[in-house]
Amino acid sequence: MSGQATTPQKESAFAAFLKRRWLAILIVVVAVVIIAANRDEVEFSIVFTHFAMPLWVILAVTFVLGAIVGWIAKTRRASRKG
Repeated sequence: MSGQATTPQKESAFAAFLKRRWLAILIVVVAVVIIAANRDEVEFSIVFTHFAMPLWVILAVTFVLGAIVGWIAKTRRASRKG
């Protein structure tokens, strides 16, 4: 033993970011792969309206709407806590 105390190295801001957000990054990567793989034209209907558009557009819009709903829920929860 050398008798020297080991000092913890300060991690970079990027490494800290990755540690906090790894799951969100993984979800975005998986969503992008799924969206890129589904480029066929499909029929899509909402109530009484029918659309024909590429499936990737529907998937991308659904992903963005889900992210917005998640962000709103997170901010509302944080505002209720104080």
